Amino acid sequence: MIKIQVIPWANGMGDLLRHEPLFRGIKEKYPDSHLAVFVNKNQEILSRNPFIDEIFQIWCSRCDYIYNCSISNNSSILQTIISDAGKYKELIGFYSPNTGTNQIVIDEFLKLQQWDLGFDAIYERRKQHQTNLSEWLCKFCNIEPLDPKLRFYFKEEDEQFAKDYISKLDKPLVVVHPKSEGKIGLHITYTDYKISKLLEPGNKDWQVDNFVRLINKIKDKFHIVVIGSKKDESILKEISNQTGCDIGLNTLFENLALVKHAKYFIGVDSCPGHVALTCDTPSVLIVCHVLYHVCYPVDPKVKHQYVHEPNAVQGIDVDTVYDAFLKLQADNK
Repeated sequence: MIKIQVIPWANGMGDLLRHEPLFRGIKEKYPDSHLAVFVNKNQEILSRNPFIDEIFQIWCSRCDYIYNCSISNNSSILQTIISDAGKYKELIGFYSPNTGTNQIVIDEFLKLQQWDLGFDAIYERRKQHQTNLSEWLCKFCNIEPLDPKLRFYFKEEDEQFAKDYISKLDKPLVVVHPKSEGKIGLHITYTDYKISKLLEPGNKDWQVDNFVRLINKIKDKFHIVVIGSKKDESILKEISNQTGCDIGLNTLFENLALVKHAKYFIGVDSCPGHVALTCDTPSVLIVCHVLYHVCYPVDPKVKHQYVHEPNAVQGIDVDTVYDAFLKLQADNK
């Protein structure tokens, strides 16, 4: 049996989700292979993927093929891979023992990342290239999945939970996710490039008070549930106490199933936001960058609204998001 290992681009939940066509395409190309993925956090988000045979946190170099998608050129794992390159039948990735950094691939990607051009310019450039990270990773690894559209996987009980919850409601469901796991910053750095104007570090989280005001504007016509993990409980309770909305402290996949089956989704740059786009749930995304616009080949009949502020979402006012939500409803009748 062929043993294949993938080192992902990054280990954020949303980043891992965008590797799904790559995992599926590898299994289509090597149907009898054993596919393992090396991740150091957020393993749970990959646990439903039927094309992954193993998820491991401690590096193991015993394999035939390595697809190294990591953007880090300083990791000890990378150095181990390069030093052991002779053991593998094939090493595909950013860095090889012969050429070092794959300049052609990096040049191609950086064409899409010139943030100093401004929001509108970079948006038009990305639309012109029609490149999203999922497609780019597959192209880079010479993998062609039969269906390039991103997928997300649930168990039957996850979806049944969401259907049962919605069946008891007397108004359409809007799922709100107010808390992101990380902060945006300069996450692409290479010694050969001077990238000083990509994006100033900024918080992905919109103010809690803003979510309270927004929910109070829409709650008469919609049933609202705010979702999050246990560590977000205090924030969810604060919002619920001031709005009367439900709190969704369910399992990760139960909450994501609610996102899939909701009428609408409102949230920040987060895993539920990625799932909303993947599952074609009409969404208002409050973001401080433009990756979402061409990130997924979503159903063209489903329209989304992206409310953006280049450096940090705290500068976005409630009326702007509310107007985007009104337009979302009008666009998805």
